[in-house]
Amino acid sequence: MEMEEDILKFKRSEKLGEIIIAVFVIALFIIIQLPITPTPNKPIIYISAVLYVLFAFIWHKIKIPVAPANKNFVESVIGIIAISIVVRATGGSSSHFNFLYLLPNLAVSTTSTKWHAIGVWIVTVFCIAIEAFLFPAAQAISLGLINIWAVALVSFYGRSLSQEVGSAQGAATTATIEKEKSINKLKDEFVFLISHELRGPITA
Repeated sequence: MEMEEDILKFKRSEKLGEIIIAVFVIALFIIIQLPITPTPNKPIIYISAVLYVLFAFIWHKIKIPVAPANKNFVESVIGIIAISIVVRATGGSSSHFNFLYLLPNLAVSTTSTKWHAIGVWIVTVFCIAIEAFLFPAAQAISLGLINIWAVALVSFYGRSLSQEVGSAQGAATTATIEKEKSINKLKDEFVFLISHELRGPITA
């Protein structure tokens, strides 16, 4: 029963994820039309965004024997790679789109396991470090360290929030079980009393 609920929850989150991805890509296409400095490399952004959208929709549709958390992890890693391409095409370490690294990290830290959250953060750190060291620019390393710190902060906060929600749900489930037990006990006592009270007249 619990597994079926998890699968339904994951399917709902997939649908929501598809809507968010579509809205995000449309917003990205609109934003890069603005007079941003430095001028973004629009063809690379278009290609990477379209490829990621295609991947996400196909990834959601195919049936593979993978746990939902692992499937979400793979999608997040591909998303981070797409974000790193967008960041590179819009100014590198000083890009206005570095905040996008926060989104997959927050999503994974609140919906997946601790190890998935750490894995996604490591992939993000790797992408930010490559940008800072392979494409050096003014204050690239400092900006990279700030971005890594921000992503770590968001991941930690998301994980803490997820644990608090899990604890609250666990407490609510325990309270519901205890309430059901007490109701069942009252039912048993009521049936026992009724049967005891009726036994005398019937015997007579």
